[in-house]
Amino acid sequence: MSDSQAAPALDSTRDQPLSAAQLADALLLDFVAPGLLHALGNHLFAIQGSAHVLGMTKQTTRHRETILESCGKAEHALDVLRHAGPEDADPPHVEQAGILLMRLAEVCRVPLRERGVRLELGHSSKDSPRRVDARTFIRAVCELLRCVALEVPACYSGELRLDLCEQQGAAVAVELSLQTDPGCLPFRIALPVARAGAAGVIGRLGARVDEAGPDRLKLRIPSVVRRREA
Repeated sequence: MSDSQAAPALDSTRDQPLSAAQLADALLLDFVAPGLLHALGNHLFAIQGSAHVLGMTKQTTRHRETILESCGKAEHALDVLRHAGPEDADPPHVEQAGILLMRLAEVCRVPLRERGVRLELGHSSKDSPRRVDARTFIRAVCELLRCVALEVPACYSGELRLDLCEQQGAAVAVELSLQTDPGCLPFRIALPVARAGAAGVIGRLGARVDEAGPDRLKLRIPSVVRRREA
């Protein structure tokens, strides 16, 4: 190239630092990615296995149900990814809080398990009729779980339980409680530090997280009231 030829312009956006919102999006996607890959891999394996058996048997009903169930669960895992990612132009999606909690738990179990934490759901969580904005709920809960995971000490072993509570009023409350396994080294997860780390993202979503006692946090997320048709 001659000296008279102008050098190609560099992309000026490449060297610009990420905004707080972009950084929060990237960290949240990094947290849910291992669980998403694990869930999709399991469901694809079930689909492939059932499809293989379908070619060798005349009894297709049970295998067809397996395929449909796995496709549905894979779609739910992708919904978690979609709502956890950057905001898009899609209209708000309202869903039952209990259903969303079960879906995101399947994805978030994997990164927590890698840190020695078993994620479990309380029985009342599965039957909650309260409705919430899916994006707000998933991002708030996943952000809190991500910040808790950052505070897990080495060699930790214990259970983290999520439960929907306080089903009255204008908010849905998700209670997070920790129980260390017997014989585990006496290093506690710093929940106040996790709470402080998640407060910025959660606050921008219109939610809040409070300390509810030793080894317990309570995340309050606005609920959505369905309007009755005239």
